[in-house]
Amino acid sequence: MIWFAGGTRSVPWEVTHLHGLVVAASGVGTVNAAVADQIRVACAHNVAVVVTTRAGSGPVFPVYGGAGGSQTLDSLGVKITWLHPFEDAIVAYGIP
Repeated sequence: MIWFAGGTRSVPWEVTHLHGLVVAASGVGTVNAAVADQIRVACAHNVAVVVTTRAGSGPVFPVYGGAGGSQTLDSLGVKITWLHPFEDAIVAYGIP
């Protein structure tokens, strides 16, 4: 599970060997460009990616475009949910 801070500028983790990745994004599922790049790499390597929100309540909506917008992530095939990030860890592990 990746729980990043809003000011994260680099992403020092390798995603190509993972089975699943849960990203606890901000608001309606927005991540910054560095995290979005790693999500693209993960998707290209058939890693199951789930994006959820770290907000106190509410779901992820695919409404924003841009490099790390939830609409862009949705177009990559990323699963977006309304579950808590820890619940999504279970979902990501079970996705083939």
